[in-house]
Amino acid sequence: MSIFSLYSSTPLPGKAQLMETRLRTVLGIIAQKGALGTRLHQDRIGANAGNMAMVAEFESFHHATSVFDQLWKDPLFLDINQQRQKDPAGIPYGPVFMRDVCGQPDISAGCHVYRNYKLERKNLDKAIKLMNSVSKLSNEFTVCGVIPVLSPEMDTMTAVYQFDSVVDAGKFMDQVGLSPEFQKIVSQASEIGTLVQAGMNVRI
Repeated sequence: MSIFSLYSSTPLPGKAQLMETRLRTVLGIIAQKGALGTRLHQDRIGANAGNMAMVAEFESFHHATSVFDQLWKDPLFLDINQQRQKDPAGIPYGPVFMRDVCGQPDISAGCHVYRNYKLERKNLDKAIKLMNSVSKLSNEFTVCGVIPVLSPEMDTMTAVYQFDSVVDAGKFMDQVGLSPEFQKIVSQASEIGTLVQAGMNVRI
């Protein structure tokens, strides 16, 4: 199991470059404090298009909270927070904590296509079985499932399809996403949860 933190922000007009610089700096601090891996991405299509987000991976909750405890005391991070107060660059969401429930997460992938489901926890095992079925349809992508642990919305699950590039994601949509086998799984998924949003992000 891995633990993930996610912090996203909607850039204010004319402030995207400033926001990216700040996010990269904070991710650098998180990496320095011991995160297993980090990711900065931008949502390009679908849900949250235009937003930027930073993701960090940890081996446990203790590991995650230990890194964040150090982060919140770091002089450079405190300085960036003061800058944000004086000159906001975006509208923030998070951070939130999540954990994986199936598959092998890869935050280094060039492109993620994600599908967010409203899902009662009693149906989680069924959802995991369906995602495992999806992963067997092709060896040209990987898929994992993550659920919130500390978040404003707890009754959700996100399926994350991981690709080397947006071109590979497009091939998946044509060759697998439109196939009868995949559509059958989608139909089964609609019986245990509700697909509420989907999007594509690219690592930057």
